[in-house]
Amino acid sequence: MCVYLSASEAGVFWDLDECGIPDEMTAAQSLEIIRQTLSDGGHRGPVSIRAYGDTTGLDFQSSDIKLNHFQAGEKREKMTKVLEDIVAWSGENPEPSVGMLMIGDLGDAEDDIIEVLDLLKIRKNYRFIIVTLPPPPPTVVIVMADLPRANGTGVFWDMDECKIPEGRTEADLVPFIRQMLLDVGLRGPVSIRIYGDLTGLDFQASEDVKLNQFHAGEKREKMTKILEDIVAWSGENPEPSLGVLVLGHLGAADDADITEVTELLKTQKNYHFVFATPGSPPPTVVRFLRAIPRGGL
Repeated sequence: MCVYLSASEAGVFWDLDECGIPDEMTAAQSLEIIRQTLSDGGHRGPVSIRAYGDTTGLDFQSSDIKLNHFQAGEKREKMTKVLEDIVAWSGENPEPSVGMLMIGDLGDAEDDIIEVLDLLKIRKNYRFIIVTLPPPPPTVVIVMADLPRANGTGVFWDMDECKIPEGRTEADLVPFIRQMLLDVGLRGPVSIRIYGDLTGLDFQASEDVKLNQFHAGEKREKMTKILEDIVAWSGENPEPSLGVLVLGHLGAADDADITEVTELLKTQKNYHFVFATPGSPPPTVVRFLRAIPRGGL
C-alpha cells in the first residue's frame, strides 16, 4: 500500500459493525495493526482513529481513539456522524492528508460520502484509502430434497477448507449437523468425521465423532485419510446410505480420486452423496488491510 510519504495527520474512520474485529484478535491488537499498516505504507505523521458502532466490552487500551457508540438499527445516525467527522477532520488538518475509511456498506449515505470525498480530493490534495467488505460467502448449505431415506449418514468435514459457520462454535457444531440432517428428514444414525488442524478446538465428546488431526502442509495425507474413511464407512453401513462431504475446493487430483470412489459407490451400491462447498472464509481486518493494492490510489 502506498500512502504517500507524509508528516501530516492520517485520519481513520472505522465502522466496527461493518468491519469487525477478528475473533482471534483483541481490540488493542487491531488498533496496532491499523497504525502499522499506515507506517508500512510510508506514513510518518500522527494518526487519529475514530470508531463507530457497538463498542460494548471493547478495550482498545488507548486514549488516541475516539469511540462513538451506536446501537443496532442506528445505521443512518452512525453514517451521518462519520460524514460530519470527515468534514471536521479535513478542516483541522492541512493538505496533503490521508484518510482511511473502513466503513463497509455505506447504505443510504453512500452518495453523500462519495460527494464529500471527491470534493476533498479535487479542491484539496487529500488521498483516501477505502476499505470495503466483499459480499459474505455462502454458509454450508446442504440441499437434500428428492433423496431417498437413508439407513445411515456419514459426514466427512475438512475443517481447514470449510470453517465453522459464523455464529457457532466447535462445541455446538455436532448438534448443528445432527439438527440439520433431522430438518431434512434424515432420522437414522449419524457418524461424523472431522479433519484438519484441530488445535485448541473443543468439540463435544461423542463416540460418533472421530477427530483426525493434520498439520498445515499435510493436504495430501488428509485427503488420503478421507478417501480411506469413505471406503471403510461404506463397508460398515448398509445401503441405502448417505454421505455428506464438506470438503471445500478440491485440487484436480483429489477431485478425481473422490469422484471415482463416490461414483463407484453410487453405481455398485445404492449410496448417495451430497457435496457442500462454501466460499472463501470471511475476511478479517488484517486481510482487508493487506489486500489494499500497492502503487497508490
